[in-house]
Amino acid sequence: MLCENCHPDKAYIEKTDHDLIITAPSSKNIIDQTPAESGTCGVCHLVHNGRNQIKLWAQSFGEGDSLMDTLCNACHSEKGSAKNKIPLISTHPVSKIVNLERIYKGRSSRIPLFHKTTGEPVRAGEISCPSCHNVHQWNPESKSKGEGVNREGNATTSFLRSRSSILKCKDCHGVDALFRFKFFHDPGKRKK
Repeated sequence: MLCENCHPDKAYIEKTDHDLIITAPSSKNIIDQTPAESGTCGVCHLVHNGRNQIKLWAQSFGEGDSLMDTLCNACHSEKGSAKNKIPLISTHPVSKIVNLERIYKGRSSRIPLFHKTTGEPVRAGEISCPSCHNVHQWNPESKSKGEGVNREGNATTSFLRSRSSILKCKDCHGVDALFRFKFFHDPGKRKK
């Protein structure tokens, strides 16, 4: 991939569930290209001829209260390419969080926060989908590309940003944090 030359940390998406060449080969971006025509990155980002300047977004926008959620929900929706992977609950209760970075065993425990309307990283804001999920890397412990198959994830993979042992969620939720993290998308097990 040409994009990998400048964005090597984003190239881990190749051959994962977010590589639509593997999981949704007949889907199309906003300029009517299939994943095979646009390439793995061109499904979501258009460097040339794109209508959207924000994140060079190559899809429509989905539902959501923040820009970052609308990007994710473009595919994870009834009409999207990930219509079989729609989270039952996909939003965190609205509350401002101030990001104070801590290092735990040599790793950052900072939760990425994004501006509600621009999607730019911020130090204080609300939790959105990419606060917990890194769409470009299937397993936070493995900096590698995928296996080329559509996999069912679990509480340690599924494009999660970090392992539960370094959860910043503990700052607000205490001992309940692991439970809330693991069952965030499950309304039957999630605490109100």
